[in-house]
Amino acid sequence: MKFDPCAGRWSGEWTFVSPESRRSVRPRRHYVYTLDQWKSMFRAVGLRHTGAWSGYAQPYRAGSDPASSSPARRRPRFGGRLPGT
Repeated sequence: MKFDPCAGRWSGEWTFVSPESRRSVRPRRHYVYTLDQWKSMFRAVGLRHTGAWSGYAQPYRAGSDPASSSPARRRPRFGGRLPGT
């Protein structure tokens, strides 16, 4: 994946391989917006901004890094067994 900061877009390709070994390559794009851009888009369609959150339900603060400010015990856990298995 490559990031174009001028376009605010991540671009790349996903490659899928079927059980019969057929390859299919599909382009992927993900756009990244700043909070001010979101607010502007909301206003353009008549919506009102009421708040923003960062990381794990923490109020957004410009320049904050949610990964470093959230305690490890509040991060979601992955893995383990499903109930009843």
